[in-house]
Amino acid sequence: MLLEHWSTPDGGFILGDYGDGEAIGVELEKKQIMLKAFLEASSLGASRKHL
Repeated sequence: MLLEHWSTPDGGFILGDYGDGEAIGVELEKKQIMLKAFLEASSLGASRKHL
């Protein structure tokens, strides 16, 4: 996983969203599942409950 190799407490990995899931063939629900998994794996998971 990218987080294991690039993420540090000081930064080093920035999550970005293309924004137009339809254009890249990804449904909103799938994008939300991926975001949830990313947040749970990162140190941000506990502090970003509102997402």
